[in-house]
Amino acid sequence: MITDVAPYPRSAPAWQVLHGPIHPADLQAEVTRFAASQGLTVAALDPHGLVLTFPDGRGGVTLRWRRSTPERPDTLSHVLPAEPSLEILLDPHPGGADVAQRLAGQLAPRLRRFSQAELDQIVASMPLLSRYAVPSPALEGWAVIFRDHYVENTLGFLLALERAGVPARWIYALAKGDRTHNRDRVHATLLARGCASGVLDNTAINAPDTHADELACALAEVDAFIDTAHAEGRRVLVVDDGGLLAQGYGHADAPRRIDAALELTVSGLKRIASAEVGVPVLNMARSELKTNLGYPEIADSCLRRLRALLPGIKVTGRPVVVIGYGALGSRLAQALRAQGCQIYVVDSDPLALIAAAETGHRTYRTAAEALRTTRPFLIVGTTGEDALCADDLRLLPDGAFLAPFATRDFSILANSQYRPEEIPGMWTLMQFLQGRRM
Repeated sequence: MITDVAPYPRSAPAWQVLHGPIHPADLQAEVTRFAASQGLTVAALDPHGLVLTFPDGRGGVTLRWRRSTPERPDTLSHVLPAEPSLEILLDPHPGGADVAQRLAGQLAPRLRRFSQAELDQIVASMPLLSRYAVPSPALEGWAVIFRDHYVENTLGFLLALERAGVPARWIYALAKGDRTHNRDRVHATLLARGCASGVLDNTAINAPDTHADELACALAEVDAFIDTAHAEGRRVLVVDDGGLLAQGYGHADAPRRIDAALELTVSGLKRIASAEVGVPVLNMARSELKTNLGYPEIADSCLRRLRALLPGIKVTGRPVVVIGYGALGSRLAQALRAQGCQIYVVDSDPLALIAAAETGHRTYRTAAEALRTTRPFLIVGTTGEDALCADDLRLLPDGAFLAPFATRDFSILANSQYRPEEIPGMWTLMQFLQGRRM
């Protein structure tokens, strides 16, 4: 029972503000469930507010809400909202900061998950999946570990996997740790559907000495998922970006092994080829599907994201170094040149350099050679390998932008000596030698 109370004395300004689509009645029900789990009393402040306190009157939190119109759709497509968007204020009472934090932690996933209308739009935008996302005996008895970027297309694929017959509880999705837009929404949606969701950060893998605890926790969760699946008679398929799971869990001497892998990247195939992997590996990286359909979409997405992060930066006529001239790098180089950039291509493969030169780009065998020749405002990495070394960093011009579209390319920056400074919602500012910044 919610009763009317007088306004609670306001605390010092330490409030939090949440946003998201939810009906006020659903919000009140969510808050009431939280209060019951914490031993709190809920009282109505007015039609748009609640007060949560402990029975003895000590620290709690005041919650208020109002209708709010989002500045723009929070999805790639325009979808009419099925629920009103609310702005929710959490104002902790003296001693109630922990309660407010826990309440925010419970509300955030509910507010950030995709609505059914948004999920329907994601599915509709991927019609090829609809053709194959039908129950199949081939998937019976399988559990799937999926590791890739957390984007809307990832969610669309996992929804299709459910429709094809893999139950949600046997899907474990892992983000790569990069800051893709709406990664928190993908995570919240997967959890709401009953899938497992976590992070296996590329930074932790590339710099295990400085991220040992983080890496150990992530791998322990993977171990537990594999053990549980095998205990219930299920085989485990890994769909991976980078080959890291297949390399470890598919190794002949691994203490626990997966049963098959599907690799999405060329760099991942190289890692798998160098290890003694004893399970079947399906090659999606060099498939006609990814070459003809995937890479053009990926290149377009990379370019759109780049321009969104550099809205006020002039690019016409400015030099850009593209490291890696494969399926992705060649398309990005062409797209950037179409916007007026001068393109300098770096690749270790002579055939790739010939192709780049015949297209009209300047070419180099190493990043150092390119950086001694030009002062680029942007360096793009697409190799999936270590594209820059410590000596290369000394050649970078002050203020250059680094865009690793293959995550490992600039993994040297995971070294703690480069003092990262976050620019919210955009880049990481790196402090280098002699006061230079990237």
